[in-house]
Amino acid sequence: MAYCSSRHVLIIGAGPVGLCTGLELRRLGFKVTIIDAGIRGAGWASGGMLAPLYEFVAEPDMPPILVNFALKSALLWQTLASDLNVALQTGMIIVARDRREQAHLDWLSTQAQALNYPMQAIAVPDFLLGCGAYSAKDEASLDPRTVLRLLKLAFLERGGICVKGMAAAISTQGVTLTDGTFVGGDLIIVANGYAGSCFGFSISELNSLRPVKGQMARVGKQADFKGAIRAGRLYLLAREDTIVIGATSDQNACVTDEIDLEPLADLLQEATHLLPNLSQCPVIEAWSGIRPDTPDHRPLVGPTRCDGVYLASGTYRNGWLLAPAIAQLLGAQLVEHDIDFALQSLLAPSRFLFDR
Repeated sequence: MAYCSSRHVLIIGAGPVGLCTGLELRRLGFKVTIIDAGIRGAGWASGGMLAPLYEFVAEPDMPPILVNFALKSALLWQTLASDLNVALQTGMIIVARDRREQAHLDWLSTQAQALNYPMQAIAVPDFLLGCGAYSAKDEASLDPRTVLRLLKLAFLERGGICVKGMAAAISTQGVTLTDGTFVGGDLIIVANGYAGSCFGFSISELNSLRPVKGQMARVGKQADFKGAIRAGRLYLLAREDTIVIGATSDQNACVTDEIDLEPLADLLQEATHLLPNLSQCPVIEAWSGIRPDTPDHRPLVGPTRCDGVYLASGTYRNGWLLAPAIAQLLGAQLVEHDIDFALQSLLAPSRFLFDR
């Protein structure tokens, strides 16, 4: 349903959340401009995991409403991928490497069954080292670099506007770029990850963001497997003639895009213990990204105390997975229709202000 609106929404950030939100707001009838800094953010640097089971159901303390939010977003990706003409990489093998991990996967299987989410015990594949394994056919992933390009193209084709530039400050009238250009708008959504904490305009809710550096690598595919594998923090993604290996997670690392050798070497060693054939694979590429995290690892989505300014950040490891559902939630808030108030409260950007 399209709403007739004369309001102009400015979205700061052209990552998965910003682009999905732009598409949703165009569908609802808003004029939308995305301010694109042209930098490689966390969305570009990620593995593109769409894994609500492993990332949400597997967390014992995760509120059921957030589990449902993640499951809904995974379903939204089915439609969105079809619209973009993108084939999602579906199916995942989850491996237990010791008794503790096996017990957790057995518990996870019980939770998945209650949610009617397919997860089946299987024999550990011959090329892997582990004490147990499950198959989760609905867990998926996408190629971030390809899908970012297609999302932006779809946004422009639907009448969206992109402005290249780095936001320096925001006000209730619009956004000022670092080159002095002013872009006027009625509403502003800050959706550019951790970089959003650097604005000159004071948004106290952004103070709860914290950077978590992640590093990944791509190796030549000499190991004989297809699909996706997860074990602990590890994921291995077979893509074309390469294998993507992720990911480190370091809250104490310097906030730069430089590669830190020691944590990356540890990651590759851990991956080789799981998949020994990786020791014969040449490293083709390594890269890093800065995830925007919050104290409870849950996103900041919704209005701030600054009139007309909204946040869509703090997605931590799940920016790609949650992007379509975050877009729908923001759209509902802006048109003031079909708002899930319990979810809005759980993700409210102001929730950490009251802890001080």
